[in-house]
Amino acid sequence: MTRTIAFPKLFTPFRAGRLDLANRLVMLPHGTSMVKDGVPTDDDLAYYGARAEGVGLVITGAMVAHEQAVVRQRNRVEAFNPLTLPALRRRTTLVKSMGAKIVGQLNHVGRETLGSASDFPPVSASALRGPRDPYPPHALDEEEILALIAGFAKASANLQAAGYD
Repeated sequence: MTRTIAFPKLFTPFRAGRLDLANRLVMLPHGTSMVKDGVPTDDDLAYYGARAEGVGLVITGAMVAHEQAVVRQRNRVEAFNPLTLPALRRRTTLVKSMGAKIVGQLNHVGRETLGSASDFPPVSASALRGPRDPYPPHALDEEEILALIAGFAKASANLQAAGYD
């Protein structure tokens, strides 16, 4: 009996941009909330390690790119914070040991509070209230926009220093 493979290229190597992937399986970004004080915990690392096995690419989810986007629970990885680098390095080492590449999703929720409490007001390019939030955001000025851009650059450099692809 001959079996037909529905997706013959699924488990074959693939080049995505500058990344050579072992296959075409991707773990999509999502948060674990297994983070303490902005730093991934051992449970978070185990979670990513278990899911990296057999996939070509892991995309880690919603890491905070600027201190202004930190929530009081601090249950999101704070990529801008250099104190996260050792845990992020452990995460990349673990994921890569499973044969997968790893990239990170950097995030600032802007005008959205997403049900979280913060010590900073929501911000946006204008003071228009979002459909899910009760209060309008603070309209950013040029200096504040440049600070957010610098935050994203710093967070990106931290991910690169931690071994993200």
